Amino acid sequence: MSAAAPAPRLLADSSLSALVAGFIAMLTGHTSGLVLIFQAGQAAGLSDLLIASWIWALSLGMAVCTIGLSLYYRAPIVVAWSTPGAALLISSLPGVSFSEAIGAYLLCAVLLTLVGLTGTFERLMRHL
Repeated sequence: MSAAAPAPRLLADSSLSALVAGFIAMLTGHTSGLVLIFQAGQAAGLSDLLIASWIWALSLGMAVCTIGLSLYYRAPIVVAWSTPGAALLISSLPGVSFSEAIGAYLLCAVLLTLVGLTGTFERLMRHL
């Protein structure tokens, strides 16, 4: 007699209430700054197509990171844009070209990744 195969761990850890809670967290995190991102794009003089592309890329990136981190750490993790950061873009993007803004974003991403991977942030937090 062979034993039945165990249910996949992902399904065993899932429930309707967890899925609904995750959906509400995603919806809140996503929509809270969406209007600000749209306004920042308009303030920078971007076309509607470029704004839509920007929002699509942000949304897709947040979705992939949220799902990936939640599955990896087996805990609910929500990745969302910073609403104050999005509000700051409204006043700071008009004086900067879009390619310069993208470069600044990429440089910040590299620096934040280095700070995280080297343990600098952890040492600073222990010191504080």
